[in-house]
Amino acid sequence: RVVDGDTLVFEEEAGGKERVRLAGIDAPESNQMCVDKYGNEYDCGAKSKAYLESKIGQNSVSCHASKRDRYSRMLGTCYNDRTGEELNEAMVRNGEAVAYHQFSESYDDGEKRAKKGRQGVWQGEFQKPSDF
Repeated sequence: RVVDGDTLVFEEEAGGKERVRLAGIDAPESNQMCVDKYGNEYDCGAKSKAYLESKIGQNSVSCHASKRDRYSRMLGTCYNDRTGEELNEAMVRNGEAVAYHQFSESYDDGEKRAKKGRQGVWQGEFQKPSDF
């Protein structure tokens, strides 16, 4: 289940749940507003979540995770099992999340391309999620 643009929840057979934060990226918060290229406010948090949901569709997702963040979420690199697409990279490359430079340089090139192409949040004005 997609919680927001950078967090997934996996329900385990035993009834437990595991939260996975997409490592190296930071998506707009659930209640965050941005300004589009026309100067109109839009709910970029909801748009980011919807984009991640669209990248997954009805397919299963696998994550490679090795450590937890300060909120006890697993930090993972996640993939759509059917297409093989890396979800972390897709979110940044399409401007629905920013590279989390503080923790990783893995997605810097994708962010540069999104910014240059004015994709997603880069089309207008936004506050970086870490500053929201």
